[in-house]
Order: sequence, then structure tokens, then C-alpha cells
Amino acid sequence: MAAEIGISVAAKVAEYLVAPIGRQFGYLFFFNNNLENLHEQIAQLEDMRVVVQRQVDAAKRNVEVIRPAVEAWLTEVDKTKSDSDEIFEQVHLQGRGKFDQVADPIPITCLPTISSGHFKNFESRNLVIKEIMEALQDDEIRMIGICGMGGTGKTMLVNEVSQKAKDEHMFDEVALALVSQDPNVPEIQRQLADELDMKLQEETISVRAKKLHARLMMNDSKKILVILDDVWNAIELGEIGIPVGGDRNGCKVLFTSRIHLLFHIRETQRKNITVGLLSEEEAWDFFKEIVGNSVENHDLQVVARKVAEECGRLPLAIKTLGHALRNKRMHVWKDALTQLQGHTVTNIPGMHTKKIMISPSKFWLDMERDCACSMTLIRC
Repeated sequence: MAAEIGISVAAKVAEYLVAPIGRQFGYLFFFNNNLENLHEQIAQLEDMRVVVQRQVDAAKRNVEVIRPAVEAWLTEVDKTKSDSDEIFEQVHLQGRGKFDQVADPIPITCLPTISSGHFKNFESRNLVIKEIMEALQDDEIRMIGICGMGGTGKTMLVNEVSQKAKDEHMFDEVALALVSQDPNVPEIQRQLADELDMKLQEETISVRAKKLHARLMMNDSKKILVILDDVWNAIELGEIGIPVGGDRNGCKVLFTSRIHLLFHIRETQRKNITVGLLSEEEAWDFFKEIVGNSVENHDLQVVARKVAEECGRLPLAIKTLGHALRNKRMHVWKDALTQLQGHTVTNIPGMHTKKIMISPSKFWLDMERDCACSMTLIRC
């Protein structure tokens, strides 16, 4: 319907174009009137073209084939506009003042990345980010693994990388999905589709995968970064719809995991980057920043340093315990230290639901949701 209306408008524009050019000078009397009508018709035509083009763009995102008549109409509109420019050096815009709506929703692909918290600018993490960014720029590398034990801040790190990649226009599109310990393929597909601003209405996993695959492979010149966060076990990328092997074109995969070798891909096409512990200085400075000036007290500082050491230089552990003990009295600090050292943690005020590894290869800290003031330490 939009194209049919546009054709009618285009025909009207052609009529106004011919009138002032092809007729004798006796028709100059009507020139001003024709000029005004031409301007109005061109404005309507341009508005219609925007509407049709948006429909075409949406269809392409959903891997649909555009009808030849529509493409021909868009080409004809462009030609008509070019013809009108030969008459006018400049077409002045005239506002009509009445709109059904004054704005469109911002495309999902333009929204900023939402991270789990403010990225802490550690020197050790800056070096990791630099290595990741270099790998993203390497055309030979198709898959990058960000690996490390739980609590090292891999998710926050990859969110920072995602935002930097967008800010520096390294990729045309960046799509991120959370995988988790029990992968739900339809949910992963939905997250990626949302990030790519496309619709997946098909019910079967295989059909959804084919459509997602076609979307990621749609344009050879378009570079797309697919980020899979918190991958626990090897998953079939092809089952999701992520291009694998030599047919990946401009698509790169970046994933976070505690395991290094999850996907079978040629060694020259992959790179694993390890996220290690903070340095002792970084860990203590971070702990002091969270806890506040109270640790400057000599008596408390002795206990606080020991508590910080029990965090195993893991950012998440430091952040969790630091917030829990902030502004607490000495007896609470001492009790927390005793429990941490004895591996029997209970009743530390302020601890919330979270599962984090407190120190390398020693134990896990599991804070139960139903009891915000208790923790259970599980050896691993």
C-alpha cells in the first residue's frame, strides 16, 4: 500500500517537473504555483520513502527477500528526487506541524551496555583488556576465551570490552547473551536476536538457529561480535545458530568461562586470555576503597588486612565482604575473621545472596537467599 501511494505521488511530481521545463515561456505565470505544489509533492514523497525504507530494513533484519517492485520504486523515487534537484539548488523544508508521534524508540543496537557495576580500573585488568582488544582486531582470530576462576570479574571485564568495541566502532553490531551453568538454547537465541534487533517467532530450535545463522552471515562486509558470558561447559554453537568453522566471515565469538578449552577450533583461529588474581597492592587498595577510612585505625587495620587476605585477591570476594563489614565495630570484624579462618562462616551482617570463590582452590562461599545474615562455607 505504501509503495502504491508513493507511485501516485511520484507521478504527480513528474507532472510538476515537466510543466516548467517543457512548455513555452507563456506558462511562466503558473511557475510559482507549480513550484509550491512541486515542493509539497516532493516532501510527501520523501516522507513516504522513509516509511518504505524502514519497512525494507526491518524485513532484511529478519532475513526476508525484498520484492523487485519495491526496490524498483525506491530507485525511481531517488531518480525523481535527483531530477527535482536540477530545478532547485535547494529545496526548503516546510514544517506541517501535526504529527501522530514525534519520536521513535531507540534501536536496541544503539543502547549502551549495562554492566553489573562500575568497572574498576586495575592495572592488571587494563593489561588484559589491551590483550583482548588486540585479539579482536586480529582478522585471523575467530574465537577469544576470557578464562579464570569464579570471582575474578570476567563478566564486568567483558562488559567493558563490549562497550569499548562499540565506542571505537570496531564492529557494526555487538550481541551479548548469558549462557550460565544450565544453558537454555531458546533463551540464548532470544537474547542474541534482541541484541541484533530481529524477531525469532519460529518455535523449533533448529529453524530459529537457521534464521539466526542467516542473520549473522547476511553481509560479508559487516563485522559482528557475539559475546557468550558465563559458559560452564562446551555448547554446540551451530545448534544456537552461531556460524562455526571456516564460514564465519566477519563474525567473531568472545566467551567467558572457568575452563580454557571448550570449543574445537583450529589453534591459529582461537586465543585464550587468562584473568588472574589482583596483585596484593591492588587487592588491599580496593578493599580500603570499599570499607572506607575506618581501616586507617591501627587496631582495625591489623584485622582488616587479615580479612582482606582471606578474600584471596578476588575482586568479587573483596567487594562482597568489604560492603558487609563497612562501618561495623571491631567485634564484628574479629568474629568475621575467626569464621573465615575456621571455614565456618555464619552471621556476618550485611552478606547477601551470592556464590563466590573466596580463595584459590580452598573453598567456596555460599550466601543463602533466605537468610541474608548467614553464609555457609563449602570446601571444594
